[in-house]
Amino acid sequence: MRKKLWLCVPFAALCVVDFGLTLAGQSPAYWQGNYSAVGEWFPLFALVLRHGPILFLFMSMLWIFVFSTLIVVLPDIFSQILSLTLVIGNTCGALTWLAFRFRFDPLLCMLLFVLSAAIFIITQARWRMTQPAHAAERASPTVSHPPKCGR
Repeated sequence: MRKKLWLCVPFAALCVVDFGLTLAGQSPAYWQGNYSAVGEWFPLFALVLRHGPILFLFMSMLWIFVFSTLIVVLPDIFSQILSLTLVIGNTCGALTWLAFRFRFDPLLCMLLFVLSAAIFIITQARWRMTQPAHAAERASPTVSHPPKCGR
């Protein structure tokens, strides 16, 4: 099971980026204590942010812990689907902050997609390297060819 932690790396890294941008993107009014001046699209995190940044940080850690636990305990195919879903979701979340709040150039924003994909693929490959050889053979059967006849 420990080997499946590789599937948690891209999601957890992008959560940290997304959650950091979420906090950085809050208005000056929010940071002056007006927690009702929340800027957040996702309803659960908007609700948590209304109770202050400390609760948001706690909820962020809990979010990473709960989904990492699910990734580790679910069957492999569901772990991979969940990992990719969370990577896409947090990449989109981070991109909305970069594009709309911080006014990053769209081409620079696209680099986050490339980076997200690279992290995901590299950690998937690393996870697969930890699998027994026979499991890899079952996952991708090879085509057998009949033996060639003499001459």
